[in-house]
Amino acid sequence: MFQGCSSLTIVALPDGLTKLGNGVFYNCSSLTSAALPDGLTQLGKYVFCRCSSLTSVSLPDGLTKLGYGVFQVCSSLTSVSLPDGLTQLGGSLFWKCSSLTSVALPDGLTELGDGVFHSCSSLTSVALPDGLTQLGNSLFMGCSSLTSVSLPDGLTQLGNSVFKECSSLTSVSLPDGLTQLGNDVFMDCSSLTSVALPNGLTLLGSSVFYYCSSLTSVALPDGLKKLGNSVFSGCSSLTSVALPNGLTLLGSSVFSGCSSLTSVTLPDGLTELGGGVFWGCSSLTSVALPDGLTQLGNCVFCECSSLTSLALPDGLTQLGDTVFWGCSSLTSVSLPDGLTHLGSHVFYDCSSLTSVALPDGLTHLGNGVFSGCSSLTSVSLPDGVTQLGKGVFVSCSSLTSVALPDGLTELGDTVFDGCSSLTSVALPDGLTQLGSYVFSSCSSLTRLTLPDGLTQLGFGVFEECSSLMSMANSAGFDSVELYLRDRYKCVTLRKLFLRLLGKYNQVVNEANGTEDEKHAIALAYFPTDNSSTLDVGLFLQKMNASGGNGIEGLVGYILKFV
Repeated sequence: MFQGCSSLTIVALPDGLTKLGNGVFYNCSSLTSAALPDGLTQLGKYVFCRCSSLTSVSLPDGLTKLGYGVFQVCSSLTSVSLPDGLTQLGGSLFWKCSSLTSVALPDGLTELGDGVFHSCSSLTSVALPDGLTQLGNSLFMGCSSLTSVSLPDGLTQLGNSVFKECSSLTSVSLPDGLTQLGNDVFMDCSSLTSVALPNGLTLLGSSVFYYCSSLTSVALPDGLKKLGNSVFSGCSSLTSVALPNGLTLLGSSVFSGCSSLTSVTLPDGLTELGGGVFWGCSSLTSVALPDGLTQLGNCVFCECSSLTSLALPDGLTQLGDTVFWGCSSLTSVSLPDGLTHLGSHVFYDCSSLTSVALPDGLTHLGNGVFSGCSSLTSVSLPDGVTQLGKGVFVSCSSLTSVALPDGLTELGDTVFDGCSSLTSVALPDGLTQLGSYVFSSCSSLTRLTLPDGLTQLGFGVFEECSSLMSMANSAGFDSVELYLRDRYKCVTLRKLFLRLLGKYNQVVNEANGTEDEKHAIALAYFPTDNSSTLDVGLFLQKMNASGGNGIEGLVGYILKFV
């Protein structure tokens, strides 16, 4: 009826009026006061919404219900006297009433809707009636001046974000009957130093204490079974937490950003740590992991820059991606024998890590597992590894040697890129593929042979390998690849003739007869019908070229390689 009447300042309503419909005085920005008749029993939605000049309202005693958003954005409203007969307050009733300092709620009130006092930035205190059993979502969200709240004993549940962004709230005593805290209940309560949690509490929702930067300690009740995601994330003053024995699950990022946390006692029944549980706990020096733990989620210890060592339980079979990313003080890790899989970038940028003993059962190394481990000097890969992901040892600038397993058939892109101290690598004979930039910027690499079975070389495999390029040029080769392939043939022939000479001499020593007869017997030991093979063919060729006994010719040829 009067919506948008910006010049309306005062309203006198008739006595017989029992109800005001939705939005009657919506956006009457000059309205300062309204006298409501005694017979009024109900106010519809948004009745005084955006009446920015309204300072006070006297509500009649017969009023039993206030609709949704009745005083929403009444930015000059300082006080409201609510009638005793009121049993229900609609959602967002006083939303953004930024001048409202206090409200006396009637004793008969049983329900507070969602966001009733949302963003009442001047509200300092509220006395909640004893009959309340539930607080709606976002009830006091953004009440930045609220310092304390007395919660009724009959309260059993706190909705989501009830005290979110109450930046002046220092402490809260929760009633004993409370069994559940919803998500984000105390999120961004930056002045909150302590909270007494009731013994009957079994669940903490996600982000309950998210970025409560002044919270120093919390005593968790014994009956607690689950901590939701990011419960204590960003609690930068929290130094220690004792988790109850009955706890079986820690959600993702529970303690992420708790930069003052030095120690945590994990319960024995814990079987899984969610992703990013301790991400950014820069003061955490040690953690005792329970024996029953079978899985570590992604980024569990990311950027725990003070963590120096960790013993992983024997039952652990999998490490997720980036588990120890940026743990710059980590010097050693004991990996369990049952571990079969290392996710991507597990030890990324662990700049103090000098060595890692990889378990024999390991079959897979993810991309960038040791990328940026600038203190790592050597690694022995287990025989079961058949493939190395991309960038496994990128920028491991102290790495001098790596023992590659015989079963390895492929090296992914940039595996050794930037390993400036690497001098030699023995590539297995079964290797068929080298990815792009595998040895790029390995400036100290001098000893390497390319196996004959290698059929595919990626782009820039030996880019900026200055020592190898110099050796190739000195030997008259235009490229490192041609030079290394020639070296492989030389090394292979040297091994071949030494092996064949051993076999030949063994037959000679065991044969009877004259010297010529012995050598004839030894020569006959190698069947001529297999002369197409490298072993027999080369052997026969040298024996024939030596004029019969082959001793001088064969030994002379071998000595070229020895």
